[in-house]
Amino acid sequence: MSYHRRSITPSTTQLGGADNISQSSSSNAFDSLIPSIQKISNSFSDMHLQFEKIQRVNQSLVNFNNSFSAFLFGIAANDTTIRWEQAPSNADIIKHKEYIHRLNTLEATKAVQIVKQCTSTPSKTPQKKRPLLTHHGVPRKKPKIPNERPKQLVSNRRFHPKVDIKAIINRLPIKYQDRGPPNEHMTSVLKILALHPNGLNAKSLGSETKIAQRYITDCINTLMFRKEIIKVQEQGEYAKYSLDPSKFPSVPK
Repeated sequence: MSYHRRSITPSTTQLGGADNISQSSSSNAFDSLIPSIQKISNSFSDMHLQFEKIQRVNQSLVNFNNSFSAFLFGIAANDTTIRWEQAPSNADIIKHKEYIHRLNTLEATKAVQIVKQCTSTPSKTPQKKRPLLTHHGVPRKKPKIPNERPKQLVSNRRFHPKVDIKAIINRLPIKYQDRGPPNEHMTSVLKILALHPNGLNAKSLGSETKIAQRYITDCINTLMFRKEIIKVQEQGEYAKYSLDPSKFPSVPK
């Protein structure tokens, strides 16, 4: 008795049905993940916007730090250059107002005196001098006059009491207190100013002290900053510098 093995081959309709089933099952699995992926995408976009806002806030803080650091540097520089021994009181404010008032009255009286002098002295027209002639009719040469040193200026007022130059120098920066050229220059300038209550200009100070003009300017700027001297500017004249009349009163000689 013989047996024949029968080969079973799946039909095309069966294979096609299996593929459709697998595809439908896979598509259904990914479809269920789409809403979650969409939410993740939206969350990432929101996070990106939040990071951009944080970046703008960071840039604003950087700009504020740069501006505020310049302000702090200015305060530090001001603190190192100015001594704040104590806060100004009401008495100090009143004293400062009285000092300003005295200065204004002093300048007003000087202006009135200048106006009176200008109105009282009539203007004279200068006459041209004829040149001296020799007996041959040739102009005579002027004899050469030897150079003479300028005479020292004399003031009609004096300080009362006398000016304490050492006390003024002790209130100045250290380089003027130590021995050396700055101390010598400052002492010479103060001595000349102590002889002239009406004040002198920078050029006259240089001729009186025999000091270079740049050292004179340095001394004047230091004394002005420390409020030891005042600057008086009259119309048509150079600025004059004198010791503060409120601290150092003067009387006629």
